[in-house]
Amino acid sequence: MDPVAILVLVITGLVVWALNSAGAKANPIIKPDSFSQAGVTVDFAAHTIAINGKTYPVNAVRGMSWGHEYNRSVAYIKMTDLEIPVHRINFNYHMDAAKTFIARLEAALDKAGGPHFQ
Repeated sequence: MDPVAILVLVITGLVVWALNSAGAKANPIIKPDSFSQAGVTVDFAAHTIAINGKTYPVNAVRGMSWGHEYNRSVAYIKMTDLEIPVHRINFNYHMDAAKTFIARLEAALDKAGGPHFQ
């Protein structure tokens, strides 16, 4: 087989793997002092939410929603941050994963003293 064809197959395989594994860290971690899932952590005692390494007070959350895009379930977290007003969290493995994530996140924000959503 041609080395260029092998390289194209390997790169294609890596791209497909990367797209399918996005959101792979989606298993929730529920502890007495925090909730964490898919790059989002709510610290109950500190009253903070960290999203992909950026930390905010829980009252900075202005809204949440979820939907379907292509073959994935997507959660949206709306913030008071002018640089990143909406954080998008992808879940590839289950079409209702974002809906369940939002329900858990609402409960975690409530426990941390954050806003209530309905």
